[in-house]
Amino acid sequence: MFAGTVDDPFYIDLGAAFDSLNFRMGVGGVLSAARDADDTNNYAPDAVAGFNVNAIVLEVPTTMLTADGEVHPAGDKNAVIGTYGATSRRRITIRRHSGKVDSEGQWRQVNREGNSLINELIIGTA
Repeated sequence: MFAGTVDDPFYIDLGAAFDSLNFRMGVGGVLSAARDADDTNNYAPDAVAGFNVNAIVLEVPTTMLTADGEVHPAGDKNAVIGTYGATSRRRITIRRHSGKVDSEGQWRQVNREGNSLINELIIGTA
């Protein structure tokens, strides 16, 4: 287990994650067929380089993550791990001239995400 602040460990070209045109401004626009086929060079920028994240990381055996305790091949629907996350904040936030910040009221959900891009971009659902 690890908990702490780290440099964002994920390399992702956010601008092209769902871009089927292979558009890369760093190389002048849309990649040519030859550059697109070039598997020896990386033309994508790391959009999250230099940013820190707070992480809680657990390493557990795969068999603890499936309902039947078995390891399944990637194309099997039982191999997909579902995730859900939510962010909440207090209903009222007061920012004072002194720099002090007060929060009051009930907690309100401001964001939620289920089965985030890990499945679509990295694992790939069958």
